Amino acid sequence: MNNGIRCGLMVAIAVLFSHFSFSQIAVADLSLDGDLSVWYYDTYALDNSPLGEGVYYVIASQSFREHQFYQSAVWTEGEITISGESFEGIRLLYNIYQDLLLVENRGRYRASYLTLEPNQRKISEFVIHGAEFVNIQESSVPSRGRGFYHKIYQGESLGFYAKRSKKSVTGSRSIQYEPENVRYVRAYGEYVKYVGKKTFYTLFPERKKEIKQFVKSKLKTLSRKDEQGAVLVLEYCERFVTDL
Repeated sequence: MNNGIRCGLMVAIAVLFSHFSFSQIAVADLSLDGDLSVWYYDTYALDNSPLGEGVYYVIASQSFREHQFYQSAVWTEGEITISGESFEGIRLLYNIYQDLLLVENRGRYRASYLTLEPNQRKISEFVIHGAEFVNIQESSVPSRGRGFYHKIYQGESLGFYAKRSKKSVTGSRSIQYEPENVRYVRAYGEYVKYVGKKTFYTLFPERKKEIKQFVKSKLKTLSRKDEQGAVLVLEYCERFVTDL
């Protein structure tokens, strides 16, 4: 390694050690005969990408059963697109209580792991627990406002989105977080709150009889919580939009 680069990296490492003095970084594992640049970027890689353009986030104490996160309070690998760049295999947590996507800056050493809150407005989409979320910031937004929405379905003309969130309920001994799901059909450039099959009748009043027959033959009934059933009806209704 070039001596100038080696010296520069040593200074950077010294600054990092002093900055993160509260973390017990395994200095003994660092061989000065090895490639310091590899060690540096392997340990603090996200600091040099769009993912690192944010602030550090302190996760409040929570239980595995009662927490603020989507699906699980355990870090899980996912995908994220931010500032036009896509990253895979990134460990994520999605706080649906605060509508914040968090990233784990996972270095080689466990003591150097830090929770980052990237610039949320620069995140265009991410995938976590197999669900794709998109950042809706357009002028026509759902009634819940701008933010991340679960993209359940997006066809040629119609879409189906859900706002995944939680509300806190203070009990006698602890705080509980109860899930809240508000769903929307995107049609004609607008987001219409989904309340069940009546939503389709409102969007396509002249096709109400046909939609009723389809629901009866394929689903028998359709509740507002039946997301897969709603997708099936949306796929059927695509023909009504293209016929206009």
